[in-house]
Amino acid sequence: MNLSYFIKTMNYPLKMFNSGQITLPKKWREQYDTHSFIAEETSEGLLIKPILTNSPSERSIETFIENFKVQVAKQGFTEKEIDEVIAKIM
Repeated sequence: MNLSYFIKTMNYPLKMFNSGQITLPKKWREQYDTHSFIAEETSEGLLIKPILTNSPSERSIETFIENFKVQVAKQGFTEKEIDEVIAKIM
C-alpha cells in the first residue's frame, strides 16, 4: 500500500487495553451515531463495521445472523444453504 491510500481513507491506530477493549476515535463514534459495532475477520485483518439500527433487539438479532453467516461460511456451507437455515428460524 502506498501513502495516498492512508491519506484517502480514515485509518487510525487503536490501542487495546488489558481487558481486550479498544476505543474507537470520537469522530467515528459521532459519525455513525451507534453504540454497536461488529468486527469481521477478513484476509487483510479485522474490519470494524457500525450496526445502524434503532432497536436493541434488532441489533442483537442482526449481529447474531451476521456472525452466524461468517462462521458457517468458513465451514464450507454455501450462501443458499445458509439463507435456507436462517429462513427456517425467522
